[in-house]
Amino acid sequence: MSVNDDPQWRDLAQDWTAPRDDDDAEAPSLAEVRRRARLQTAVFGAELTVCAAAAAVLAWRAVHGAAWLPTLTGAAFTAFALLAAIWAWRTRDAGSADSVRDALRIAIAQTRTWLRWIVAGYAICAGALLHLAVMLGDAAPPAPPIAAAAAAFVLATLIALAAAQRRQRRRLSNLRALQADLYEAGEADR
Repeated sequence: MSVNDDPQWRDLAQDWTAPRDDDDAEAPSLAEVRRRARLQTAVFGAELTVCAAAAAVLAWRAVHGAAWLPTLTGAAFTAFALLAAIWAWRTRDAGSADSVRDALRIAIAQTRTWLRWIVAGYAICAGALLHLAVMLGDAAPPAPPIAAAAAAFVLATLIALAAAQRRQRRRLSNLRALQADLYEAGEADR
C-alpha cells in the first residue's frame, strides 16, 4: 500500500494545500478606515514639516556663504520632494463611512493613495541620490563616510518602499475582490 492510497495521508495533503480561511481579506472596519485616514494625515504633516525644516536649513546655509551648487540642488530637491508629497496625498479620502460599501470604497482609495506615496518615494530617492552626487562632487575633501551612510539610508528606504508596495498591491487586490463580491451579493439580493 502506498502513501497515496492511505485516506489519512490524502486528507492531510488536502488540508496542507487547501486555501486557508485566515488568508481571506476581511472588510475594513469603520475604525480601521478612520485610523488609516489619521495616519495618512500625520505622514503628510510630517513630510510638510521636514520640507519646511530643510528649506530653513538651506536658507541659513545660503546666508552664511555655503557652496552655491549644493545649496541650489538642495533647494531644488526640497521643492521636488514637497511637490511629490502633495501629488501623492492630494486625493486622500478621510470621508465618513456610513456603510460597509462606503468603508470599502474609502479603504480602496486610501490604498491607492499609499501606492501613489510609494511611487513618489521612489522619485524622491532618485532625487536624493542625484543631490548626493552633486554634494560629493562639490566637497572640498570628499566625505565618503557621510556619503556611504546617506546612500545606505536611501537603499534601505528603497527596500522598505518595495516591501510596502507589494503589501499595498496585495491589499488593493483583496479589497477589490471584496468589493466585487459585495456588489455581486447586492445584485443578487435585488
